[in-house]
Amino acid sequence: MWSGLLALGLLATWGWLYWRSRQGGKGEERYRSIVENQQELILCWSKADYKITYANPAVEKLFQCDREPVENKSLFDYIYKEDREWVAQKIGDLSLFSPQVNIKCRIVLPDQQVRWQVWQLYLTRGGEVLSIGRDITEQVLIEETLEKFESRSRALLESIPDSIFVVNREGMFLDIHSRLPLPTQPSIYPHISSFPCFLAISDRLLRLITIALTTQQQQTLEFSYPEGETYYEMRLVPSGEEEVMMIVRDVTDRKHAEAIQLALRQEQEINELQQHFFAMISHEFRTPLNVMAIAISSLENHEAIDKNPKLKRNIMRLKSASDRILTTIDNIITIYQIKTNFFVPNWQMIPINSLCQDVIEKLNIYNHQSINFYPEETDSSFISDPRLLSCILEQILTNALKYSQSDVFMKVARQANSMEITVSDRGIGIPEGEVKHIFEPFFRGSNVQGIHGSGLGLSLVQKCVEVCQGRIDVLRNPEGGTTFRLTLPLAPQL
Repeated sequence: MWSGLLALGLLATWGWLYWRSRQGGKGEERYRSIVENQQELILCWSKADYKITYANPAVEKLFQCDREPVENKSLFDYIYKEDREWVAQKIGDLSLFSPQVNIKCRIVLPDQQVRWQVWQLYLTRGGEVLSIGRDITEQVLIEETLEKFESRSRALLESIPDSIFVVNREGMFLDIHSRLPLPTQPSIYPHISSFPCFLAISDRLLRLITIALTTQQQQTLEFSYPEGETYYEMRLVPSGEEEVMMIVRDVTDRKHAEAIQLALRQEQEINELQQHFFAMISHEFRTPLNVMAIAISSLENHEAIDKNPKLKRNIMRLKSASDRILTTIDNIITIYQIKTNFFVPNWQMIPINSLCQDVIEKLNIYNHQSINFYPEETDSSFISDPRLLSCILEQILTNALKYSQSDVFMKVARQANSMEITVSDRGIGIPEGEVKHIFEPFFRGSNVQGIHGSGLGLSLVQKCVEVCQGRIDVLRNPEGGTTFRLTLPLAPQL
């Protein structure tokens, strides 16, 4: 209001001075001198035909009147073409009841230079318009530059994923650009202690704000919101003597990546420990067991053994226990090698009937039950790893003999693209609901109490079947017992 009154008073003063300069008398030269020495642009023109009747030296200098005088020219000769209609409307509003109008427009100088100006127009009783103007081109250019800079800054701010907050020393928000999850608009939170994402860390934040302002150095803080779900990193950067800019970035993906890297490092360390452990087992356990096996074999062949049945039984027990420990160690090492991709299959052409008979003969030495074998009719051969296939059959047949008091049945049949081997028993079977767990390491059924075992056999079977590119199915027999059906390709994909 005061600026408007001041402008009105200035306009009236210039009008009075101009009127006195146009009158005769002693003061004419004095008043004309005052008007002509002003830096403001002063123009007089007729409202009827817009003809310029007077221009002070400031106007003549700006409009380069040494080239072409402005007096008796139309005001609109100098108005920028696109602004003429709007300026005419504003001039049309001038009347004795509303004698003052403010105009901001562009004018064109004789050298075609375009300038921005603001004018205050005052209609006199004689129909003449007194205009007092000021060139604001530099100010407009500055404003346009600032507007472009602000627009670019806003676009940049909108494009970055970070949230930005400006706070003072007391923690009051001065500006907020938030991408954090909020129940309402961020502008309703005046202080960091009321901002939902900062509630749990507001005291730490205030301390860091004080430290940042005191040291004029960046501070860093990590937090999560909601707790343990989304992780953020905050940088507190001094942006003034009493202002701090808080830049908040979602680092959840980075945290997850770090957690994965940590897990990978830990897994690598575990693998290294496992390698050391299995190397130690292979050397420290197998060596003395092999020595024991050699000693037991020597005792078996001693002529005095046949004369002492009790001693012979004990030696056989030692041999059986030694073989069982060696088999368990071999199974553990084989599982580890397969899981860590250290195992390389030895693909060979295998006569299936001969391999099955070798496995059966080996097992018949230690078992009183019979294995009824139904060989493949054409005595076919196929490509597989003999060590893995022997291991698979030994484990399945050993389990069938262990958990059955009756004979076991084994059948081999060649299909169009595969070799199918089934092993059936009439033993205790597998409880309903536990079939899906039997290939898990160290899993043992709920009905096997009192029967020795490690729970590694079927886990090893599954790993070996996978390496052989086959499939194994488990069926519960209606009359009791279990059937394992092994399906192997005739030629694996190398």
